[in-house]
Amino acid sequence: MNLLKRVISVCLVFVIVFSGVGATKINASALSENARYYEAVPETAYSTVGEPFKIYYNNILSLPGLKIVFNVPEILKKSYYENRIEITAQCPGDFVIPWRVYDSEYILVDSGEMLFVARELKLKDATGLVLGDSTVNAGVVTQSMLNVYEKNGKNLKLLGTRGTYPNLHEGRGGWTSSMYCTLEGSGIYENPFYNDGFDFSNYMVTQGYDNLDFVIIQLGINDIKKMTLENYSSGKVLSYFEKIVSSIREYDSKLPIILGVTIPGSEKVEDFSNNYVISSEFEYRNNIIHFAKDLAEHFGGRENIYLSPINCSIDTQNELKDLVHPTDKGYENIAKQYISTINCINNTIIEIKAPKITSASVSNGSVVLKWTGTYNAKKYVVLKNNKVLTETDGFTFRDVNVSSGKSYNYKIKAVCEDGSAYISKAQKVSFLDAPVLKSATNSLKGVVVKWNNVNGAEVYSVYRKTSNSSWAKIGSTTGVSFTDKTAKSGIKYFYTVIANSSVAKSSYDSCGVSIYYIATPKLSSVTNKNGSVVVKWASVKGAKSYNVYRKTSKNGSWVKIASTTGTTYTDKNVKSGNNYFYTVKAYNGGNTSSFVTSGIATKYLSTPKLSKVTSSKSGVSVSYSKVTGATGYAIYRKTGNGGWVKLTTVKGNNKTTYLDKTAKKDITYTYTVRAVNGKYISSYSAKGITVKDKY
Repeated sequence: MNLLKRVISVCLVFVIVFSGVGATKINASALSENARYYEAVPETAYSTVGEPFKIYYNNILSLPGLKIVFNVPEILKKSYYENRIEITAQCPGDFVIPWRVYDSEYILVDSGEMLFVARELKLKDATGLVLGDSTVNAGVVTQSMLNVYEKNGKNLKLLGTRGTYPNLHEGRGGWTSSMYCTLEGSGIYENPFYNDGFDFSNYMVTQGYDNLDFVIIQLGINDIKKMTLENYSSGKVLSYFEKIVSSIREYDSKLPIILGVTIPGSEKVEDFSNNYVISSEFEYRNNIIHFAKDLAEHFGGRENIYLSPINCSIDTQNELKDLVHPTDKGYENIAKQYISTINCINNTIIEIKAPKITSASVSNGSVVLKWTGTYNAKKYVVLKNNKVLTETDGFTFRDVNVSSGKSYNYKIKAVCEDGSAYISKAQKVSFLDAPVLKSATNSLKGVVVKWNNVNGAEVYSVYRKTSNSSWAKIGSTTGVSFTDKTAKSGIKYFYTVIANSSVAKSSYDSCGVSIYYIATPKLSSVTNKNGSVVVKWASVKGAKSYNVYRKTSKNGSWVKIASTTGTTYTDKNVKSGNNYFYTVKAYNGGNTSSFVTSGIATKYLSTPKLSKVTSSKSGVSVSYSKVTGATGYAIYRKTGNGGWVKLTTVKGNNKTTYLDKTAKKDITYTYTVRAVNGKYISSYSAKGITVKDKY
């Protein structure tokens, strides 16, 4: 099918600002006679199974504001983007893709069909020649082709007088098709094809070449770039293309000739500001797309001539380093298209293969199957344990009727139009439910994560992440809980769990269960003071406040008695002789730490009141008040500014006097007393009571 054009109505003057498809509305009456609409949708697109074939809209439509719609068959995978469509074949075949072009008012202006040829990559050893301008002379296209052949274990021999072996070619910067046909040389370049015109047979003989599998011609940029809308004419250019093709035909009438459809220029208007050759971005792109259409019309349908749509796959926004020269990425895309074209030429016969299950994954309580396609299949039958499960015309299926701890055998049967069937190899899947996360709580040792038991699971893998990190495995367990002892206080963590067995692995809760981890405050001391008990603990990173709890017996209930932002608390609501237990929780908003369940204990004993101290011949007598709960009293003495020295412990609650028989005459002593009950001891009077021994 020939490419079409639609001539838009005549007007004397037009102004168009090119800013991408859909950016400018087209008004037919505002265009000049020379501003015509051309589309360069390839008649045939060559692709490799599994590789996306990209069509950038601005590369195939000569005027901005147009919309193109491709009706891609379901058997092909398609992805839509703002500036392009990507079509991927999932099985080999020849597929017809209808297309339609609309103007800015959504009026149909053109339509047609594209033959989408897809083959599995099966390269053969080959000898080739690539001829062209600076885009060939750069050597990136040819080197990329060599790389692909080498990667696939095949040998590509390139002929040519330029480049460095094995990356040879016939690229000449700035050259046109006419120069190859009319010049012996120009500047630094010689023309090895010239022999009173373009003579391919003479080239092969003089260079000593006797074998060739394909010729690639990549020209047109320099032929077109000096033209304007008014002086555009492809006739003379195509005549030189014809001379080159005819000369190759005289050498070998069956030699495949691949014409690379000339690539468009940059979409960036600023790239044209200092250019003195190309008149404007719009004119150049219009002419290039016009030429692509003319090239297809001139050579389309000829035996052994293939138009490779390299123009479709260049991202002219990001893959051109100047007006017309691609970046390395752009050159690599050109090479990939040539490889697909060569592969399709060499593999015209489609080998019908059974589907192949490419993926059988466990996800969200189900088994998800994916498979490759079979050429000419009208439907796929999913078999589960050799029983029909369902039929589909797609390439994926989700089986939700599965039970944890059980195994299943799946097969895919392709049923073709002629009734033939092809069955894949069996794929065994052992299914495990994803663990259901119950909780994540702060504990004394870290974060405790809990989940439900999964039938058939042998071990569970625990994963952790933060808001700024990815899931990382932190441990395994055979139980249904795990303590993360490596958690750091003041950080929000997310946890998830995967169930495992010797034959299966479950999916997981991708959101996980989260917690802001706050470490348990470490209780450092509890001290009896005069009329109070002072509790101290270590600060906790991430904590903004602390709640203090108290109980009066070991088996009693904790009662909150205070909140504080500090790390100490004085409990004044105490009675002498009573037992008290204290513990502390750290807080940050709604997040709370665990706490020491046993707490820190004390028996509060009031500070004994010193009543009098008397010097006598028997010694110094110290008197003090009785303290409830005390089982004895510790007596301390010092002289001057010295330190307190314990003299003795008087046993008995009612023993409220003590005679110091060790006191010496004319020495001044100070005494103080503390109440005692086992390991618990009261505070004391730091001032004490002083007396001078007279005897």
